Amino acid sequence: MRRLLVLLVVAIAGGVTSVALGASPHFVTGPTVSKGTNAVTVTAKVAGLGNVPTADFTLSGTATANYGCFNKGGNHPSATNKEGPSTISVPGTFPVRNGSTTVRLTLELPASTLSCPPGQHTELMSGSITGLTFSGMGLTADLGDITFP
Repeated sequence: MRRLLVLLVVAIAGGVTSVALGASPHFVTGPTVSKGTNAVTVTAKVAGLGNVPTADFTLSGTATANYGCFNKGGNHPSATNKEGPSTISVPGTFPVRNGSTTVRLTLELPASTLSCPPGQHTELMSGSITGLTFSGMGLTADLGDITFP
Protein backbone atom coordinates (compact mmCIF):
# COMPACT_ATOMS: atom_id res chain seq x y z
CA MET A 1 0.00 0.00 0.00
CA ARG A 2 2.80 2.40 0.92
CA ARG A 3 4.60 1.65 -2.36
CA LEU A 4 1.38 2.34 -4.29
CA LEU A 5 0.98 5.68 -2.49
CA VAL A 6 4.57 6.69 -3.31
CA LEU A 7 4.11 5.71 -6.97
CA LEU A 8 0.85 7.71 -7.10
CA VAL A 9 2.52 10.84 -5.65
CA VAL A 10 5.43 10.54 -8.10
CA ALA A 11 3.03 10.09 -11.03
CA ILE A 12 0.98 13.13 -10.03
CA ALA A 13 4.09 15.26 -9.52
CA GLY A 14 5.42 14.19 -12.91
CA GLY A 15 2.10 15.10 -14.53
CA VAL A 16 2.13 18.55 -12.95
CA THR A 17 5.69 19.11 -14.08
CA SER A 18 4.89 18.09 -17.64
CA VAL A 19 1.91 20.49 -17.76
CA ALA A 20 4.07 23.36 -16.47
CA LEU A 21 6.82 22.55 -18.92
CA GLY A 22 4.33 22.22 -21.80
CA ALA A 23 4.15 26.01 -22.12
CA SER A 24 6.93 27.55 -24.17
CA PRO A 25 6.34 31.32 -24.50
CA HIS A 26 7.81 33.03 -27.56
CA PHE A 27 7.26 36.13 -29.68
CA VAL A 28 5.29 35.59 -32.88
CA THR A 29 5.60 39.26 -33.85
CA GLY A 30 7.44 42.07 -32.12
CA PRO A 31 7.94 43.47 -29.74
CA THR A 32 7.54 46.57 -31.90
CA VAL A 33 8.24 50.06 -30.51
CA SER A 34 6.39 53.16 -31.72
CA LYS A 35 7.18 56.62 -30.39
CA GLY A 36 4.61 59.38 -29.85
CA THR A 37 5.03 62.97 -28.70
CA ASN A 38 5.74 62.06 -25.07
CA ALA A 39 5.16 58.31 -24.87
CA VAL A 40 6.30 55.00 -26.28
CA THR A 41 3.99 52.10 -27.14
CA VAL A 42 5.13 48.50 -27.44
CA THR A 43 3.08 45.82 -29.18
CA ALA A 44 3.77 42.11 -29.44
CA LYS A 45 2.00 38.87 -30.19
CA VAL A 46 3.05 36.12 -27.81
CA ALA A 47 2.26 32.42 -28.24
CA GLY A 48 3.12 29.22 -26.43
CA LEU A 49 1.51 30.38 -23.20
CA GLY A 50 -0.26 27.11 -22.52
CA ASN A 51 -3.68 26.74 -21.00
CA VAL A 52 -3.93 29.90 -18.88
CA PRO A 53 -6.76 32.46 -18.86
CA THR A 54 -4.54 35.56 -18.71
CA ALA A 55 -0.92 36.67 -19.11
CA ASP A 56 0.86 39.50 -17.28
CA PHE A 57 3.40 41.77 -18.98
CA THR A 58 5.26 44.94 -17.94
CA LEU A 59 6.91 47.77 -19.87
CA SER A 60 9.52 49.67 -17.83
CA GLY A 61 12.44 52.08 -18.08
CA THR A 62 14.08 55.17 -16.58
CA ALA A 63 12.61 58.44 -17.81
CA THR A 64 13.78 62.04 -17.87
CA ALA A 65 11.87 65.00 -19.32
CA ASN A 66 12.77 68.68 -19.79
CA TYR A 67 9.88 71.12 -20.09
CA GLY A 68 9.92 74.83 -20.88
CA CYS A 69 7.56 77.79 -20.97
CA PHE A 70 6.78 79.11 -24.47
CA ASN A 71 4.85 82.17 -25.60
CA LYS A 72 2.34 82.36 -28.47
CA GLY A 73 5.15 83.17 -30.90
CA GLY A 74 6.89 79.88 -30.07
CA ASN A 75 9.76 81.58 -28.22
CA HIS A 76 11.20 80.24 -24.99
CA PRO A 77 11.69 83.35 -22.84
CA SER A 78 11.52 81.82 -19.36
CA ALA A 79 12.11 78.88 -17.02
CA THR A 80 13.00 75.30 -17.82
CA ASN A 81 12.14 72.43 -15.54
CA LYS A 82 13.65 68.93 -15.50
CA GLU A 83 11.53 65.99 -14.36
CA GLY A 84 13.26 62.77 -13.39
CA PRO A 85 15.16 60.64 -13.75
CA SER A 86 12.53 58.31 -12.40
CA THR A 87 11.88 54.64 -12.89
CA ILE A 88 8.52 54.17 -14.57
CA SER A 89 6.59 51.05 -15.47
CA VAL A 90 3.18 50.05 -16.67
CA PRO A 91 1.82 46.54 -16.06
CA GLY A 92 -0.96 44.87 -17.98
CA THR A 93 -3.00 41.68 -17.89
CA PHE A 94 -4.15 40.31 -21.23
CA PRO A 95 -6.61 37.53 -22.10
CA VAL A 96 -5.10 34.35 -23.53
CA ARG A 97 -6.91 32.45 -26.24
CA ASN A 98 -5.59 29.20 -27.66
CA GLY A 99 -2.26 29.79 -25.91
CA SER A 100 -1.59 33.24 -27.39
CA THR A 101 -2.27 36.91 -26.73
CA THR A 102 -1.62 40.33 -28.20
CA VAL A 103 0.02 42.85 -25.88
CA ARG A 104 -0.08 46.65 -26.17
CA LEU A 105 1.47 48.78 -23.42
CA THR A 106 2.16 52.54 -23.40
CA LEU A 107 4.73 54.25 -21.16
CA GLU A 108 4.61 58.05 -20.78
CA LEU A 109 7.28 60.53 -19.77
CA PRO A 110 6.83 62.15 -16.34
CA ALA A 111 4.40 65.07 -16.41
CA SER A 112 5.61 68.63 -15.98
CA THR A 113 5.32 70.45 -12.67
CA LEU A 114 6.42 73.72 -14.28
CA SER A 115 4.13 76.70 -13.74
CA CYS A 116 4.36 79.19 -16.61
CA PRO A 117 3.60 82.93 -16.39
CA PRO A 118 0.35 84.23 -17.93
CA GLY A 119 0.35 84.09 -21.74
CA GLN A 120 2.78 81.14 -21.85
CA HIS A 121 2.27 77.38 -22.00
CA THR A 122 4.35 74.32 -21.12
CA GLU A 123 6.00 72.23 -23.86
CA LEU A 124 8.26 69.20 -23.80
CA MET A 125 11.72 70.36 -24.90
CA SER A 126 13.47 66.99 -24.69
CA GLY A 127 13.11 63.67 -22.97
CA SER A 128 14.34 60.12 -22.87
CA ILE A 129 13.47 56.66 -21.67
CA THR A 130 16.58 54.57 -21.11
CA GLY A 131 16.72 50.84 -20.50
CA LEU A 132 13.29 50.25 -22.03
CA THR A 133 12.36 46.66 -21.16
CA PHE A 134 9.34 44.53 -22.06
CA SER A 135 8.86 41.46 -19.86
CA GLY A 136 6.42 38.84 -18.71
CA MET A 137 5.57 35.14 -18.78
CA GLY A 138 9.26 34.23 -18.75
CA LEU A 139 10.14 36.51 -21.67
CA THR A 140 12.33 39.63 -21.56
CA ALA A 141 13.17 41.98 -24.42
CA ASP A 142 15.63 44.84 -23.98
CA LEU A 143 14.39 47.57 -26.33
CA GLY A 144 17.16 50.13 -25.85
CA ASP A 145 16.85 53.88 -25.33
CA ILE A 146 14.26 56.27 -26.76
CA THR A 147 14.72 60.04 -27.13
CA PHE A 148 12.04 62.72 -27.55
CA PRO A 149 10.97 64.74 -29.46
